[in-house]
Amino acid sequence: MDDVIDAIRSELGGILVNATGLNGSYDISLEWSPEDSLSDNAALPSLRTALKEQLGLTIVRKTISVDVLVVDSLQLPSAN
Repeated sequence: MDDVIDAIRSELGGILVNATGLNGSYDISLEWSPEDSLSDNAALPSLRTALKEQLGLTIVRKTISVDVLVVDSLQLPSAN
């Protein structure tokens, strides 16, 4: 499922966490249309709807703690 999350991360934005508990490889097919698309695929559902209807997965917005590395400044090493 981590590969599915990696594939849809850019479309949904934000940080996505796999909370399905599913491990291993799966052969899946997902048909959807980007929400900002003006293409002929208007009959296809949005990504969130396709995930729910075709795979039984739901995206849930939650607030969680994540580790973050903050770099305040960088300096080149001095010539010794």
